[in-house]
Amino acid sequence: MKKVWKDIKNAFKADVADEDDEVAHVAAAALMIEMCEADLETTPEELEAVARVLGEVFKLDSAVVNDLVQQARSNNDQEISYFPHVEIVNRVCGAAEKAEIVRSLWEVAAADGKVDRYEEHYLRRLCELIHVPHRVFVKTRNEILRL
Repeated sequence: MKKVWKDIKNAFKADVADEDDEVAHVAAAALMIEMCEADLETTPEELEAVARVLGEVFKLDSAVVNDLVQQARSNNDQEISYFPHVEIVNRVCGAAEKAEIVRSLWEVAAADGKVDRYEEHYLRRLCELIHVPHRVFVKTRNEILRL
């Protein structure tokens, strides 16, 4: 009997983990799309960077990535705030995953060859909200921008 409960519990944990992963993917994609729009100029290079980074970080195929990007763009058009996505990241992601999201956002910001002050401000604010230390913000910026 104990084994049956253990199996049920493990199956439930696996389902919750899969669901959390999917929710985290959508939240990260939405934050990346928000980064593209931070300077009021979404470029094809930024959108390509979003797709590339989502595929690399989450190990997703291109069809899933395209669906994620479309879902994120649709969500961002309907949302008035990025705080719901921040809450998901804080609930689901650990420190290493948050640092990877920050790295991904820097890559998206730099994809068009320049990092606008609004993009940097968005990322700085987001780091505060998802509790990423400032040193990670600076280190990642320097690595991506090769400073």
